[in-house]
Amino acid sequence: MTAFGRADEDAVEEMVFRFGPEVIDLGLRTLRDPEEAAAHVERTFLRIWQRALHYPSCPAPLDTWVSWQALLVAAQMTVGIGARSAAPAATSTR
Repeated sequence: MTAFGRADEDAVEEMVFRFGPEVIDLGLRTLRDPEEAAAHVERTFLRIWQRALHYPSCPAPLDTWVSWQALLVAAQMTVGIGARSAAPAATSTR
């Protein structure tokens, strides 16, 4: 994880290869939109990268930790999607 946190190309490739399919699947099942799922993958790996140097202090196994990060991103995106679809349309009074 330290190498991933330093953006080591091989470490990034390994993480995406190892966890990418699970993150993609979770995004598609949760968000039900391929474009949103693609954004989910990007946001999840960005979140993992931002927190990678803190992982050693986490007691969870790596696969559990990555899944948790993906679930958190999906939840945030779901709330965002709901907020956008529930927002009233802007109307002009002119």
